[in-house]
Amino acid sequence: AEGRGIYRTHDGGSTWTECSGSGAMTRCYDILAVDAQVVLVGGNDGLKRSSDGGATFSPVLLGGNSGGAVWSLQRFPGGDLVCSREGSPFAGPASIWFSTDRGASWSQATLDASVQSIGCGRISLGTSSSDSLAWGVAQQLNPDPHPYNWPLAQGLLKTADRGRSWTFVV
Repeated sequence: AEGRGIYRTHDGGSTWTECSGSGAMTRCYDILAVDAQVVLVGGNDGLKRSSDGGATFSPVLLGGNSGGAVWSLQRFPGGDLVCSREGSPFAGPASIWFSTDRGASWSQATLDASVQSIGCGRISLGTSSSDSLAWGVAQQLNPDPHPYNWPLAQGLLKTADRGRSWTFVV
């Protein structure tokens, strides 16, 4: 539910406990359990990371700040992680980030120049069974601020190096 924070369960969903460290997050877009202790949550208030099984969360810095909506989180079979931060007229174009240390730190991926020129607002990510191949669907920023006028798909991105660089395929 919007505005309620991050919750966890230990009994298959019968009862739920609020986790500390939700910050200003009112919408959750993606959750990735890296292992039994590390949990990542992407939402409208950025990326949050727990290293204690979800009891507490802390904001994760992407490019020096913890703001901007994190739209998509994925893990490669070898353990590397990728996430996408949503673009907006205020935050700039969407970006993709990668981590090699279970989400403790992140580096910005290199995006093909044509990806930047389309001004995509969201990038939904998906990894493959290969340890290096992943795909992303880029969506344009919508100039109409009406909340029910959603972005349109703009193309397909591909990485063959575990998320370090991305090219515009179609």
